[in-house]
Order: sequence, then structure tokens, then C-alpha cells
Amino acid sequence: MAAELYFDSKEAMFAALGSPEGKAAAKDVMGFAGDLIHMMFANVDA
Repeated sequence: MAAELYFDSKEAMFAALGSPEGKAAAKDVMGFAGDLIHMMFANVDA
């Protein structure tokens, strides 16, 4: 399974991941793929 998320800025990413929805999504994925999940961050220049 793979997911790619794009944000306008690093600050926007941290805000989204720290939101109630972001925290709920993290809790959910840890429940079924906690031992398999790897998060990688990169800056993409368009």
C-alpha cells in the first residue's frame, strides 16, 4: 500500500498532520499497519 500526500508548504503539512483528522488517520493506520508503515518526507519543486 502506498499513499502520496502533497501540501503547499511544510507548515501546511504539520498543520494537517496535527489536526484532529490527521491524528485520527494516524491512529487508524497504526491499528492495521503499524509494523509496516514508513513515512518519508520530501520537498517537490514544480
